Order: sequence, then C-alpha cells, then structure tokens
Amino acid sequence: MRALAQGPTEPLRPGRQVPGVRLPPDPQHTPRAALGPGARDPRPGPPLRGGTDGGRRCVRDPVPDLHSLPPDRRQGRLPPGHRGGGRHPGRPVEPKTARCGDTPAPGRKEDPCMAEVLGYVLGPTDDSSVEAYTTRQPWPLHGLVRVQVEGGWALGQVTSTQADRPELLRPDQPDAILEALGRLGDPKGPVVFKARIRLLEERATPVPVGAMVVAPEWEDVKGHFVPGDPDRAWAIGVIRGTEAVAPYVPDDLKDRAPILEPGRPVTAAPGVPAMIDPDDQHQFPHIGIFGGSGSGKSVALRVLCEQMMLSRHPGVVLDPHQEMEFVRPFPDAGAWGRSYANRHEVATVGKDVAIDWRELSTDMVRRLLASAFGEQEWSPNMDAAVGLLHQRKQSLQTFRDRLQVARSNHMSEEQQAGGALEQLRQQHKDVADMGRQIAPLETLQAIERRLNYLDRLGLFSAGKDAARWALDTIRNRKLAVLRGPGRTLEFVGQYVLQALYRARRAYRDAVEQGIPPAGPAVPPFWVVADEAHQFAPRNPEVRAATRGILTEIAQEGRKYGVYLALATQRPALLSETITAQLSTKLVLRTVRAQDLQAIRSETDLDAEATRRLPYLRSGDGYLSLAAQGRTLPVRIRAPHTSRRSQDSAWKELDQMVQADPLPQHLLAAVTQQGGVKPTGMGGLAQLLSRDLGREVSLDELAAALDELAAAGQLVRRDTPFGPAYELASDPDGGDGSEESSADEVMEEVPF
Repeated sequence: MRALAQGPTEPLRPGRQVPGVRLPPDPQHTPRAALGPGARDPRPGPPLRGGTDGGRRCVRDPVPDLHSLPPDRRQGRLPPGHRGGGRHPGRPVEPKTARCGDTPAPGRKEDPCMAEVLGYVLGPTDDSSVEAYTTRQPWPLHGLVRVQVEGGWALGQVTSTQADRPELLRPDQPDAILEALGRLGDPKGPVVFKARIRLLEERATPVPVGAMVVAPEWEDVKGHFVPGDPDRAWAIGVIRGTEAVAPYVPDDLKDRAPILEPGRPVTAAPGVPAMIDPDDQHQFPHIGIFGGSGSGKSVALRVLCEQMMLSRHPGVVLDPHQEMEFVRPFPDAGAWGRSYANRHEVATVGKDVAIDWRELSTDMVRRLLASAFGEQEWSPNMDAAVGLLHQRKQSLQTFRDRLQVARSNHMSEEQQAGGALEQLRQQHKDVADMGRQIAPLETLQAIERRLNYLDRLGLFSAGKDAARWALDTIRNRKLAVLRGPGRTLEFVGQYVLQALYRARRAYRDAVEQGIPPAGPAVPPFWVVADEAHQFAPRNPEVRAATRGILTEIAQEGRKYGVYLALATQRPALLSETITAQLSTKLVLRTVRAQDLQAIRSETDLDAEATRRLPYLRSGDGYLSLAAQGRTLPVRIRAPHTSRRSQDSAWKELDQMVQADPLPQHLLAAVTQQGGVKPTGMGGLAQLLSRDLGREVSLDELAAALDELAAAGQLVRRDTPFGPAYELASDPDGGDGSEESSADEVMEEVPF
C-alpha cells in the first residue's frame, strides 16, 4: 500500500498485471511514471500525480493529492458538457471505476474490475474508521461499502452522514479556508457529502488517505453476515443498509426474515437477514433484549421464542404479562403466519401448577422461606431451625406440626400436657426432645409468618407439580410457559429453575465423570423472561425470589448448556452481574438517560448510535454480536404468531358497553312503569339488581338514565326533588324542550 502514498516504485507498463489490478493498453490510461524519465506525456493537460486519467482509476495507482487536482477531477463525474478550462482542458467522462481483478468471482453480479467508485477517503483515518467524501450523491445511513486497504478491500458501514455547503454555512471563515473547502466542489453549486465509515474488522495500520470507496458485492457481505450453516441460524430480522445487495440475496434467505411495515402487508426482506447462530452459545451464551415501551421489545422476544421452537430448542418462559402464547397465526400475514400449538405448553401458577411440598429439598425450603420477606432478614438461626425441622418427602402439614412442637418447647409443662398438642409431641418426639435448642421462640414465629405468607399466595395449592411439569415439557423439546401474578410467578419460577438447573447439572457431571446418571437425561434448555429487571433487580434491597438462580445460571450455565434470553425495558435496573454476561444484545428504542448510560457502558454502541436510540422506529434497533465482534443496525422481522388480543383497549371498552344488559333492562322498566320519578329511583335500582343478578347503585342508575336521555330514548325533566324521566315517545311528555309546569311539579311532590 506504500504506492498509495509514495507513487509506484517501478514503471507500470500497459498490460502489466498487478495483483488485483488490470491496466488497459490505451495510452490514455498509462501513468506518467510508465513513460520514463523526461518523456513527454501524450495526454492533454499537465501530468497528473498518481497516474490518473480523466475518469478511470486503477486500484494500485498512487492516489492523487487532494490539493493537486481541480474540483471536477475528484468527483468521479464531470458536469454535463464540461470540458475543463484554463490550462486544464478536459473531456466528458463516465463515472470512475475501480479495477479489482481480471475475472468475476463466483456469485458476483458483475466484473469486480468495474465496481463504481462512490467517493474517497479524505478525512482523518485510523485502524477501524475513516471519513469519506463525495459530491455525487448522499451517503445512505448504515449503507455498506468497500474501502481500499493494503492488499485489497475492507467492508465497512456508514455510521453517520452529513451534507455541507461550505460557502453557505461558513461565510465568516477566512478566504484561505473557504478556498481549501472549495476544492471539494464548486463553492457556488456542489454539495459536499461526508460519511463516517466504520470498518467491520480492525486494521493493523490506518487506512491511507485517498483510498477509494466502492459499492459492496454479495460475496463480501455474505462472508461477514451469513453464518457457515445458515439453515441452523436464527433469522430475527434484516440488516438495515444492505438494500444495495438485496437483489443478489438467495431466495431461501430472503424468505426467512420478511418485514412488516405499518399499513403494508408482510414483504420479503429488503436486504441481508440478521442472524444469530445458536451453535455459538457455548462460547457466547446469553441474550439480552433492551427497549422501552412501544419499542418492539415484546415482538422481538416473541420472534426469538419462535426461532427456539423452529429449532426444537426447549426452554422455560416466565411470562408476567400473559402474552407468550403461540397459537394464533399473525393476522394478514398470509402464508407467513403459522401456529406453534404443538411446540409449547402453557400453565398458570396457582391454578394449573403449584409447588408440591413433598418434592422440596431442605435447601429449596430455605430458599423459598428466605425469599418471602427478603434474604437480608434471613438469619443463621432460621437457617439452622429449618434444617432440623424439615424432612424430605414430608407434607406441608407435617412440617407445620413439627414447627408447632418446636414452639411448644418454649411453653410450660402444664401447657404442653393434654389435648392435641401432647399427641403431636409424642408423634414428633425427636423435635420435643431437642427442647429450646432448636431456635429461640422469635425465630420460630418468624419462620411461621413466612410460611403463612407463601401459603396465602397459593404456592402450595392443588395442581401438578410445576417442576415435574416443566421437566416433562422440555424433555419433549417444547417451551414451558409459566404465567401468573408477579410474586407468585417469582416463587414458582424460582422453584422450577432450581429444580431443572440442579437436574441438568447433575446429569452433565455424571456424563463428564463417566458414571451412569441417576435419572433420565435432562436436555439443555433456555430460560426466557420478560421484564427481567423484576426477576433479577440490581438493587439488593428489592425482593426477588429468582435473583439468585438467574445469577447462578448467568455465571455458570454455559458449562451445563443452560442459557438466558432476558428482555427488559429498564436495563439500568437489571442486575449488573447478569447484564455483564449477556454476550448478544438487541437494543431497541430507549429514552431514559439512566438506561441509555447503562446501554452505552454494556455494549459497543458508539456515541452516534446511542444518540439515535430515543428516535428509532418501533422494531428498529442494533444487534450487538460478541461472536462476530460487531454491532449491526437491524429491523425485527414479522412474527409468525400474535398474542391473544390485538384490538385497541378502547375498542374493548366499546364492546363492553354494547354487551352491558343494563340499558335494555332499564328502558324496559321505564316503559312498564310509564316513567321514573325522583321518589322511585331506589325501588327501580332494587328491581334492576334483582333482574341482573348484581348490585346496581343509584349513581350507576342515574348515569344510565342520562345516557338514554342523551340518546333520545328518554326525556329528562328537572324538578325541585331531582330529575324525572319519561319516554320520548310519550305523547304527554312532549319533546323535553319545555320547562315543567308548576302543576306538573306539584303532582310529583310526595305528601
């Protein structure tokens, strides 16, 4: 690449082959260096540094100095009809082309020697980014380009783009600066387009100033963005900025990431699919999805779960919003919509599944009780007492009985004698014999309060054992979706994840040691959670039963094939330990400054991308891939399925009003009674309550009557004792536009 800065070290002869270069025999394309010392240049105009003719550039030719060429010679295209002027006569030329080789590579759309030059690197450069300029057309944001480097080309992506008119935006600058800026284009006309380009791979040395920037080829893009086995990869969206190579993307890849735009049907991906390779999980194990409300976070999590089910990867899903159901095909998606009814199971905690106390180990009992009111308040005395009282395979009632016997050790002998308590002490003689050594009375009372709290949440109600249900589900290579109220879901989730993770770890340890496993095989699995900051908050003072097990999986799960996929709209509130372990991050629109700061510190997003986060469209974001060492701008693909309800909440309200039987019953009652007087409101409310099977208050009755009056079905008349209502069709009632007469009012006065 020294030739780019110093000129050729030996003559370049017409037709001579240089690696990556093809020189035509035309004298008009012959660099001056090839003519020999003192030779006369046969081309019109003065000799040009770098072997540049009027319109074509060879990759290995030295790059012209910025200030040595007239403006029109550096733009790639002369203005129509322009032939130069002064001492620099010229001729109309076609856009410049870069010479990249002799024959097209397999799969390329054209001869790489004819790649169009988009611009030049003229600004500061380093080993990973450059500044490029042109006056031909604006640089597309996130667009892919190839930058000339030593030995070939490097693929890059436009991270920021600007347009400038120096003579208009900087009229107060000294003439010398204006003159220098004018060399990039005619100060009276052309606009200078500037781009910051980040190379997808770092270089050992800075990119030379003057290097060409050309359009990308599919083969270049494929090598960077398409995994080795695309059939096994997860297509979660499309890479923004790859539209230029979209016509050359194979159809089987286009069909894997269709895009849904507002008001439009689902269409094929307008670019290269954004893919996550699940086979990289053993090295880069966990996935995080960050995005504020309305950013597309839930859709992205749904897409991720769909990819898991397509690959038959089992997992446990904690669903606090009760949206993760994959039965209903996405509406208006045509053939793209599909159902995963046979790939997942859904259970509501406290109803379909619960915690079977007999399945709990002593360690799990400690964890549940400690999480009830916060682990910080859990004392060593409580820990020791549970160890003495709990026995494996015992029922919840048996544990309560043993706890009661332990409390009775602090009573007098008279209080212990007689009745059911004495029978319990005989039945659990081992606890009675330990006396007060088990724990102080305050400790036993604290344990009982925690146990009662968990029981009131419905954790130990009738139903299948949640851990056994989840284990059977993942063994069938399905997703086990757990849903329910927040705190109940936390405790049951803690129990399920503890049981499954321990079983998986024991199985893998047995396999590694070459000994027969104690039970059936436990497959690797995913742990998926929406609103992850609630299940693993950063603040240790915030109660979260699942914080401990999620942290353990984040730190050690990779060794046993247990992986996390966590979504949150508040990344600043998510456990810092867990966030640091998320190797793959999808960042969507985020507004809060605290969350933006957390994203900036936990990802490789640059300042420009972070600045754009609050203004992204729903579904647009950045995919940070540790496996590839880069961040890609992406748009999330259309999901196959939709949640149970897609309607507006206000449409639901309208449907509720239409379905309410009160107006019909009320109108019928008014018709039967011939109207409603102020004194009859109480009786009418009782009548309607009996007919509807629910209480109808006076306020609700008055509001319903006013609604019927506003609809023109009743006429309201105001009296000193309150409003009266009559049927609008009543010939004696009039149209309600006249005031009630004194006689009419006196008729309603109760005597």
